[in-house]
Amino acid sequence: MSKKIVELKEMRGKAVADGRVILDKAAAEKRSMNAEEKVQYESFISDATRIGEDIATEERQLSLEKEMLGLKLAQKEEKRGNENLLKKSVWLLSAN
Repeated sequence: MSKKIVELKEMRGKAVADGRVILDKAAAEKRSMNAEEKVQYESFISDATRIGEDIATEERQLSLEKEMLGLKLAQKEEKRGNENLLKKSVWLLSAN
């Protein structure tokens, strides 16, 4: 997992935890959130949602990069295999 994804997940976790603090405070006081708390809560949840989308984007990018790396490695292996086949063919032809 990339360092950026780890950092984003930590940020998202903090936003979710901050939202929980507001909910728990209102619940402990046996009341609904007041207007200021609602604004703060919605801000935390909005941040968590946005960061979640950023995480998904980074994970998709990382997945595509791994896929491309795998293709490059496969192409190198295929090229090596073709070179070895060519060497064997030349050796067989020269041996006859």
